[in-house]
Amino acid sequence: MGAYELGDITLRNDARQITLQELDELIGDGIDIQSLDQVTPFSDNTLVYKNRRVILYIRDVAEYDSRGKRDDSLPRFHVANCRTLIEMRTRKRLMRYVVAARVDGRFQINRIDKSKKPKGSFETLRVCQNCLECLGFDGFNFDSSPSRRKEIVSMFTLSRFFDRYPLTVIADDGQESELTARVNDYTGDFGLHAGRAKERSGFKCEMCRIDLSSPNLRRYLHAHHINAIKYDNSDDNLKALCIECHSQQAGHSHMLALPDYKAFCSIRLKIRSNNN
Repeated sequence: MGAYELGDITLRNDARQITLQELDELIGDGIDIQSLDQVTPFSDNTLVYKNRRVILYIRDVAEYDSRGKRDDSLPRFHVANCRTLIEMRTRKRLMRYVVAARVDGRFQINRIDKSKKPKGSFETLRVCQNCLECLGFDGFNFDSSPSRRKEIVSMFTLSRFFDRYPLTVIADDGQESELTARVNDYTGDFGLHAGRAKERSGFKCEMCRIDLSSPNLRRYLHAHHINAIKYDNSDDNLKALCIECHSQQAGHSHMLALPDYKAFCSIRLKIRSNNN
């Protein structure tokens, strides 16, 4: 048997690709960048640093305003190329920007006092509402009522954001890849596939086996994507789960605040009693 000729192998260090050290920094304290030009808007308006989706915020926060009055307000973090960032780029504001990819909502900032001495601390920041509108995240729109906008902001988590918009967006050759760049969102026919998954289970939760076949209870039965890829509607990737079991899956804790979750918990024991 003849040997195959493998040809030449070229090793390259592409500056467009993120290093392992940078990846550790992204999911840790973040990476300081010199200019907003280092962050590129992606085709879906999310923010990209090299070949990773990131969030962006301002590290240095003044504790006192220009009049010497104490200011305890904190900046918002950005997840999209919103009108605020576009204005910042246009004005070329000199700020200390940080890109990060941690999902716990805690950000390392420097509080600057009157003596200009920075004091480091980890703070919980809120998401920029202009970013939510830019992405249409959870249907956010400034035409909605203030209470609805407040609800969407309070429900926003970075784990949900990166679940929908995966960290990796660009293939190793520097080109967009359908597999890595596709937005992790539901397909238009998801309802059809979800209905079939529930029918296959006999409208019972495949974890706790509670029977939700009664028409007025079917709202509490969900179709869960096992591999977390929302556009993969294959039969073996969809599992019928009651809303309580669904909320216990990784990245689904936001369901605990849903009205249906609270309603289900209030009648769960009665449903089980009727099942027996």
